[in-house]
Amino acid sequence: MKKLFLIALISIVFANSMYSQQTITSITDGCRIKFFPDKKEFVFTSDEEEFSEEVFRFPLETASACLKKDVIKFYGLQKKYDTELKVSMFKKTDEYQELYENLCYYYEAMTNPNIKGYFFIQLDKETKYDLKQRCFNIKIKVDNIYFCTTQNYYSFGKGIALTYPSSYIKTQQVPNQWNSYGNDIFTMLKTIVIPEEIALKIEENYPSSLLIVFQIQKSAEEFIHLYDNVGWYSPIVLGKTVGAYIVNEKTGEVYSDMSSIFKK
Repeated sequence: MKKLFLIALISIVFANSMYSQQTITSITDGCRIKFFPDKKEFVFTSDEEEFSEEVFRFPLETASACLKKDVIKFYGLQKKYDTELKVSMFKKTDEYQELYENLCYYYEAMTNPNIKGYFFIQLDKETKYDLKQRCFNIKIKVDNIYFCTTQNYYSFGKGIALTYPSSYIKTQQVPNQWNSYGNDIFTMLKTIVIPEEIALKIEENYPSSLLIVFQIQKSAEEFIHLYDNVGWYSPIVLGKTVGAYIVNEKTGEVYSDMSSIFKK
């Protein structure tokens, strides 16, 4: 019994020391992309200078067009080239080729596997520790307009969907008669086992946040139905999750590093 207690104590001490060595800054320092879910906007920075500077920022629609190498939508030329014939003729010009080559520069920057991005999702105040499973079950509200149906990708809010180990995540749809889509959609994310001492800090230091580190891969479009076949296509950026953490944005403290689940 004493031996088991000693092992448990050592594991808790080790966990605390492991978390204390990390900060939000140390995790995001090498990331060149920050996604703002509320604004649906990607901001790109450069590390060439002593202090990182903003290089460019893309709204979700622009980022999606870039990932599809769609020159017309990327540069907002839809009104000027509004027929298939006009588009076809435009693609034969030197201007189009120059714009395409310029777009490819941004495309390479977005999809380079060595370039990582990150974003925060603030945990709901009602997110409580599960004593039986020794973890947190995080509930993320998904905007119906940006619900991703692409296989093996999970929606993380407004316009971004990422890979994630299926044993730690699932999609939940709750009927809602007041919702014009007929239901509310949530991404349910389970954390790894978190020691009670660390979990208490998370509960007591509200608001804590989920910090996700990812790599952009491609773009998808979801058809949003209004009635029959009437509706529109909504862009979603797809990516690969490479890190997940429970953090405190105000203090910079990292409570839990869940990145090990992405290496299995």
